[in-house]
Amino acid sequence: MDLRGFAWREGYMWGKVVGYAGAGAESPIIPPDFLDGDLPPPAVDGYDQFGWQPDGDRFKHRPAMLVEHRKVSVLRSSLGRNRWHLVLAEGICDRDSYHDGAWIGPHIGETVAFELPEGRRATINLMDDAPIEARVKSPCVLIGHFWAENYAHTLLETCGRFWYLDKHPDIAALPVVWDLNKPWQKELAEIFAPGRVKSLPHNHVYFDELYVPSFYANVGMSQAQIQWLRKRLGAPEKPGKRRILVSRADATERRVANENEVLDALKPLGFEAVLLTGMSVAEQRALFQEAECAVMPHGAGCANMIFAGTGTKVIEFVPESYQHHMYWHIAKWCGHWYGRMVCPDGDNKDMRVDAETLKRAIASAGL
Repeated sequence: MDLRGFAWREGYMWGKVVGYAGAGAESPIIPPDFLDGDLPPPAVDGYDQFGWQPDGDRFKHRPAMLVEHRKVSVLRSSLGRNRWHLVLAEGICDRDSYHDGAWIGPHIGETVAFELPEGRRATINLMDDAPIEARVKSPCVLIGHFWAENYAHTLLETCGRFWYLDKHPDIAALPVVWDLNKPWQKELAEIFAPGRVKSLPHNHVYFDELYVPSFYANVGMSQAQIQWLRKRLGAPEKPGKRRILVSRADATERRVANENEVLDALKPLGFEAVLLTGMSVAEQRALFQEAECAVMPHGAGCANMIFAGTGTKVIEFVPESYQHHMYWHIAKWCGHWYGRMVCPDGDNKDMRVDAETLKRAIASAGL
């Protein structure tokens, strides 16, 4: 591909910006209320290992924007994987189709680098040549994205992209493009855009006019986004009364290897074990609205803390080999009390929880 005549525009998207979220440029980093283990290592070259941009006591975000595109296509599956890419001129993929900290290059195929004026350098990503199978002439809004088949990413990120509903009533009634393959996707679609969500009719579809709300933050997480979601979902102002231990016994990884021992330690304190598999969104929402304390191994079910009353006690088990920090920040941005236990793990990141340390965390929470 000859890049000499390529028209480059810095920023997230190539298209006409028609609106902004108006908030969320920065999010505070609030320390855990209880910590057993080390905090994540500092960022290298501005980004940590999960694509976040820490800057002292805050995270930096790009501002969320609504972009109007003309004559673009949407590619659901690229290079044999579900990608949900927005494809622009000459097969170039838009960077905000994903939600990474910088470029989306590591996640899709060929990366091409080229020089910009003043010694700067940029990369673009070329897509495969999947043929365009249909054309949509009426305007739509794109919500589907890379992680849209995962419950947590859907609840927190895909649904977070509906921020445009409050800011731009002129397009709020347009059809929404997002495949609804699972029952919980259909439930969430009816909460945010009842009767208006349509699946992409083919793998590669050309749109004459497509509106794309970017993620509320560069990794899909920010304080403003979390607070918007809680308001939209009607999160209670106060915690409930139930004390729950969320089990991942039927998962393939990040299980609690000594779960029976952990439950024996928690039962005298009024805790009950719950398995979220098979629950509807409404059932998970009701469960967490009723929670006073939720003890959980790191996993998609932790996203349900978004439904819990402000001030709920959340204790997360984090595998030592995979110390993702997203739920720590989400908990604090929800206004919850948060305890973090980094646990030794082995095969499949299955963890062994120290029961005595857990009791200390429970005591620190005032329970």
